[in-house]
Amino acid sequence: MTDESPPTEAAQGEFDAHQRTFRWPVLDWRMAVGAAAVVAGLAALVTSWWMPHGPMASTEALTAMPIGAAVGFVAGRTVRSRWAMVLAPVAYVLVFELARLGVDGPSTDAISLTAPGGFLAFIFGRGFHGLVGLLPMVLGAAFGAALTRETTDEPRHRTWSNRLGLYTRRSMAAISLVALVALAIVIARPAAAEPIRDEKGDTVAGSFSEKIHVDINGVDMGMFIKGTNADNPVLLFVHGGPGMPEYWMTQRHPIDIYDEFTVVWWDQRGAGLSYDPDIAPETMTAEQFVDDTLSVTRYLLDRFDQDKLYLMAHSWGSYIGIQAVSRAPELYSAYIGVGQMTYQIESEQLAYEYAIAHFNELGDDRMVRRLEAAPPSTSAPLPSSYMALRDDYMHKAGIGTTHAMRSVISGVFLPSLRSSDYTAMEKVNLWRGKLFSRLDTFGLWDTMLMTDLRREVPRVDVPVYFLHGRYDYTCAYPLAKDYFDALDASVKGFYTFENSAHSPIFEEPERTVAILVRDVLNGDTSLSD
Repeated sequence: MTDESPPTEAAQGEFDAHQRTFRWPVLDWRMAVGAAAVVAGLAALVTSWWMPHGPMASTEALTAMPIGAAVGFVAGRTVRSRWAMVLAPVAYVLVFELARLGVDGPSTDAISLTAPGGFLAFIFGRGFHGLVGLLPMVLGAAFGAALTRETTDEPRHRTWSNRLGLYTRRSMAAISLVALVALAIVIARPAAAEPIRDEKGDTVAGSFSEKIHVDINGVDMGMFIKGTNADNPVLLFVHGGPGMPEYWMTQRHPIDIYDEFTVVWWDQRGAGLSYDPDIAPETMTAEQFVDDTLSVTRYLLDRFDQDKLYLMAHSWGSYIGIQAVSRAPELYSAYIGVGQMTYQIESEQLAYEYAIAHFNELGDDRMVRRLEAAPPSTSAPLPSSYMALRDDYMHKAGIGTTHAMRSVISGVFLPSLRSSDYTAMEKVNLWRGKLFSRLDTFGLWDTMLMTDLRREVPRVDVPVYFLHGRYDYTCAYPLAKDYFDALDASVKGFYTFENSAHSPIFEEPERTVAILVRDVLNGDTSLSD
C-alpha cells in the first residue's frame, strides 16, 4: 500500500489552472545548483565592495536583511529543495571572504577565538554580519523552496507524520520571521542623549543633552554634550582604552555634576561614535591622539565662547590627556587625572605581584598556578598568555574596572549593550572600536606600555588633581603616588578613594562631585590626602 492517494479531479484542475497562471523555470539540478551559487556569489561580490567590514551603520544592516532574504528566496525557488538553505549561505560566505582578502581589521582578520579579543571580534564582525545577512538568506531559501514545490509538484495526500513535519517547519519559519522583524525594529530604533532630569523625573528646564558629530582633523568624531547652563565651565572627559568610551557607564553610575559643568564625553578617533575601519592607519598614533585632544578642546572653547576648560582624563585617556595639557597649558584651567597612568609596563608587574599575594592569601591555588604559568614581560609586547588572563585575574582580585566588579561580562559588556543613548549599531561599533584601537599594527597599546610619564611630562603648568582608587592596579596606585610626588605643578592634590579600584568617579560619585566643586573649581586642595 502507499501513503498517497491520487488527487481528486477538483484538486488536479486547481493545480493545472495555477500552473497556467505562473510557472517558475524548472532546471536540471546541476544547472539549478550552479545558478543559485552564482546569484549568491554575485551578491557577495557586491557586498564585499560596498561594506567589506560588514554593516557599519543602521541603514547598511537594514539593507543587508532584505538582500539576504531575496538571494535566499531565488536560490530556494531555483533549487526547489531545502538544501538551498545551506547552498546559498555557503556560496555567499566563500565568495565574500575571498573578495575581501587583504582588507585589515578585527572583523576581517583570520578567526582566532582563543586569542585576546578574538571571540568578541568574531561576534561583532562575522557573527553580526551573519545575523543580519545570512539568517534572512536561510529563511528566504526555505520560503522559496516551499513555494516552488507547492506550485510545481502535484497535489498529494499527506499522512499525519507528513503534516506534523510540515507544521513544525512552518512554525519554525514563522518564529524566525518574527525574530527577524523584531531585530529590524531594534536596529532601526533611533537613540538620543538622555535628558537631564530632576528628582521627579522631569527634564530640567534650560538643560541640554546632545549627541553630535564633528570633523576633527579629518575624522568624523562623535561626542555627548550635557549641561544645564551653557555659561558653565566646560569639562572635557578623555576616556580610557585605547578605544573604550565610558559615557554609557553614567546610566549605571550617574555623576551629578551637570549643574556645575557642561560635560563633554568625547569618543576618540576610531572608538564608539567615532569608529571607522577606514581611518588611515598612519594616523592611529599616540601623537595624533594628543593632537586630537587639543583640536577638540579648541572646538569646544570656540563653541562655548570660553578661554579655558577643565580636562578630566581616565586611564589611557590620562596618558594622552596630561601630554595635551603640558603642551598647551593656556587652554586649560586644570587637569584631573583619574586612574592616572605612570609607566604601564611597571604597573603590570605590580598588578601581577599583588594578584599572586592576594590569591595565595585566599587559598586559590588554581588561579596562582595560572598566573605563574603566564607572567608579564618587562618590555612590550606583553605575552599573549598573560593578556588572555589579564582581565580575569584583575577583576577577580578586585583591582580592575571597579573594586566590586568580578566579571567583565556582567560588569562592562552587558551594561554597555543596555545603554539607551546608543543605537543598536552604535553598540556594535562600540566593541568593534575597542578591538580596532588595539590592533597590533597601530602599536598604541605597546607605545603606552613603554612610556614613562615621569620622564615625558615632569611638569604641568596648570593645577593638577589625581583621583585614584586604593585598589587600583590596572594603573597601579603606588606608581601614581610616586608620579604625583615628583610632578612639578603650582597647585596639586592627590585624592585616595578608599573603596575604589580603577574607576573612582563611578564608584564613589558623591566624593568626586565634592572634589570638583570645592577644590577643582576654586583651585584649592582642601579635600586632598
